[in-house]
Amino acid sequence: MLIDMEIYPTEGKDINSIKSLPRKLATYLFRKHFIDCSSFLLLATGFIKILVFSLNKDATLRTSFDAVFYWFPLRSLIGITGGLEILLGMYLIYSDSSERVKVTLIAWVTTGFLSYRLANGVLGGGHCSCLGHLESISAILGKVSDIFLVGALAYFVCGIALNVWLLGRPQHGQT
Repeated sequence: MLIDMEIYPTEGKDINSIKSLPRKLATYLFRKHFIDCSSFLLLATGFIKILVFSLNKDATLRTSFDAVFYWFPLRSLIGITGGLEILLGMYLIYSDSSERVKVTLIAWVTTGFLSYRLANGVLGGGHCSCLGHLESISAILGKVSDIFLVGALAYFVCGIALNVWLLGRPQHGQT
């Protein structure tokens, strides 16, 4: 999305369209920053999940089941989720889709993360096993990873809320 920025107003230009340029630029830069940071976070958590999936030979990870997806082995769930996060992060970086589509995809995955966290808390799952059983390696590592994931989730939720406010309702003919 290119924004036609002019330093000085030219004759025949509506003064209101010139006044709205700084807001349009700020909106564009915020959305671009949010999409870039979100793709980085998705790639980082996806790669960490794949590393936990492939390197952790702990028998509890292979035989345990998740509190929410009780029919699915935890190790497979972590691997599939990590792979999907990597695919989504790569799509956000390399796709030529509109920003609205990218923000919608981030909102979709954020809804899934938030729903999982809430269901895990309601079902008494305790510590989120999003990154496997890192607390078995180190208690501090388990707590730090949980704080990191909650912070990333808060960033996604706040970013989506601001994007919805900035994007507003699409105009006729706008995608």
